[in-house]
Amino acid sequence: MRKDADAIYWNDLIGCSVVDQNLKVLGKIYKLENHGASDLIFIKTVDDDIIIPLEDQFLGKFEIEKNTLNVVWE
Repeated sequence: MRKDADAIYWNDLIGCSVVDQNLKVLGKIYKLENHGASDLIFIKTVDDDIIIPLEDQFLGKFEIEKNTLNVVWE
């Protein structure tokens, strides 16, 4: 059971599809790591990996029921 309905836990994000502001599917989150200044999201794409800081300026809506994280990323 979730302790806080608004909280997002790392386990919730693993395996999520990541979609950018243009509705392009970037890939799936395969791990998260803490690197001091911020946490990082690691996304596996078809060609490469993308690493996005877990910071408000890059994050959009997280839809747990759709297993999707929206991001602002070029």
